[in-house]
Amino acid sequence: MIQYLAGLTDVRPVEQLGRLRTYKVDHELTYFLHGSGTIDIASPNRIVVTIDRSGHDGGVILKYHYVPGLRASDGSEVSPVIVLDDPVPFIRIRPRSAVLQLGL
Repeated sequence: MIQYLAGLTDVRPVEQLGRLRTYKVDHELTYFLHGSGTIDIASPNRIVVTIDRSGHDGGVILKYHYVPGLRASDGSEVSPVIVLDDPVPFIRIRPRSAVLQLGL
């Protein structure tokens, strides 16, 4: 992990205490892997999303794991998407509106 983090250009070590190291990420943190917006509410079984910009395919991918049965309040298409080597899919939304609520 140390070698991996050393190879990243936007992550830098900040402090070390024994074997424990802390790092700082020098880019804007977001809940969106694809597209942009804000997460207005995040609680068990409820995520309220405001979408500022969809990606090139008209959708967004959230950094939340997909749960079967997940639906959008406005009828937007919600589907699982595998990202890199994570075995648990993330949430892809093809939005019908700029603000929507996800839940079961």
